[in-house]
Amino acid sequence: MSVQANARTLRLVAVARYLAMGVALLSATLAAQAADAAAGERKAAACAACHGVDGHSAMVETPSLAGQPAAYLARQLRLFRDGQRPSPIMTPLAGGLSDADIDDLAAGYAALAPRPSGAPDEPAVATGRRVAESRFCASCHQPDFAGNGAYPRLAGQRADYLTKSLRDFRDGRRSADDPMMNEVVQGMSDADLVALASFLSQLP
Repeated sequence: MSVQANARTLRLVAVARYLAMGVALLSATLAAQAADAAAGERKAAACAACHGVDGHSAMVETPSLAGQPAAYLARQLRLFRDGQRPSPIMTPLAGGLSDADIDDLAAGYAALAPRPSGAPDEPAVATGRRVAESRFCASCHQPDFAGNGAYPRLAGQRADYLTKSLRDFRDGRRSADDPMMNEVVQGMSDADLVALASFLSQLP
């Protein structure tokens, strides 16, 4: 990546952070007023088949949700429900959810403890760390990659899900929920995406 492209990415990241920060704070405030984590855990019983009873997925290319920021989860569920993030699986499942259901589910998953999903592969981890630094991933996802507000937790996420998501952003198959990501991953090779996912998946 050229110096000019790096500078452009930094500017885009900064703008996106400020815009998303306001949205995240508003979403989190509104959700906190009504969200019930215990109710969310009960409502998540139907989600366990894919996302795991404790929020840790054992299904290929299916995300773990434990420890994800509640504002991020609530936003994604609304996007699924409203057809702005089309999915043959999630759109029908989210279609019948009320705003209260969504906020409860988000609070329930956010309260669950995250953990690493991958075993360290030192060469891949080293390469992935360099990729994360060169793409300034921590600028939005936090230095520990635990996410914040509108930005998802990447630490401990399934590597295959991360790889698929990054490819979808890069190749234009996913954009409605975060157009910023399409810009950030442009020009990345498949090898870099796999290495980045390996690095993130083994983080606590």
